[in-house]
Amino acid sequence: MKREIKFRAWHPKFGEMVYSNMDNEYQDKREWYPVCFEIGFSHYPHSIMDDETILMQSTGLKDKNEKEIYEGDILKISTDKPMVVGWSVKFASFVLNRNGWAFSHWFGESCNPEDCEIVGNKYENAELLQDAV
Repeated sequence: MKREIKFRAWHPKFGEMVYSNMDNEYQDKREWYPVCFEIGFSHYPHSIMDDETILMQSTGLKDKNEKEIYEGDILKISTDKPMVVGWSVKFASFVLNRNGWAFSHWFGESCNPEDCEIVGNKYENAELLQDAV
C-alpha cells in the first residue's frame, strides 16, 4: 500500500493555511511542494516559499470526525487539556505535547487518534493554547 504524503503551509504574512494540491504526477518527486504551494498562494504577488513559510506534514491519521490530522493541530479529548501535534526528531515520529506532561507521547500511548477532535491549530488558534503547551 502506497503512503500518501501531504503537507500544508502557513505563512504569517498572509494569515491563512494552504493545503497541498499534489496529484499523482508529483507524488514520487521530492521537489513537488514548492510547485503545489505556489499554486495555492497564487493570488499573492510574490513567492510563498521563503524563510517564514512553515510546512506541516499530515500524520496520515484522522480524528473522530474523520478530519485529517497535521503537525501543529490542536487536539482535545473530552474535557482534557488541549494537545499539540508535533514531530520528534529524536524518535522520528509524530508526537503529542501537553502542558503538565514531562515528555511527548505517541499516538496510541496517550490516546488514539479516533478518540481526539481537532479544535484548531497553533498558528490560527493560538488562544486555545493559553493553558496547554
